Amino acid sequence: MTVDWKICSDCETIECVDSCAAGALKQCVRFLSVDELMKILMRDFPNRGSDGEVTFSDGEPLLHHEFLDQVLQRCRKEKMYTAIGLYEINLLRFHRMGATKWEQRGKKYEYSDHGDMPEERMLELQERYLNNDIACYIGEDTPF
Repeated sequence: MTVDWKICSDCETIECVDSCAAGALKQCVRFLSVDELMKILMRDFPNRGSDGEVTFSDGEPLLHHEFLDQVLQRCRKEKMYTAIGLYEINLLRFHRMGATKWEQRGKKYEYSDHGDMPEERMLELQERYLNNDIACYIGEDTPF
């Protein structure tokens, strides 16, 4: 079997996983609804009693803030402790790297018409993170 990684990096259907007779290919990522994620979280929660905690980190959880907000609200209803793990963040005025991925798929990049974020707004966001003890840098010149 030969894998053409160019095709794989643009794939959205992951059909090869289902058609791999040897079972050598596996989908490691899956998309969950709020209900599906809560079902998984609740599976172990009764065993932890009041010590149950859910931490969202890595992969920039705030990128999916609408989903995260719904999950956090549901966790609060279940009396689960929650945390968002952010230690440092780099604010870019405008992220153009995603545009190429959309164009390669023949789709319109929704933010292609948006310009750079104003300096005043960048400073406001930076201050918000710094006030919460999260290292925050503006632009591409960062220590990480």
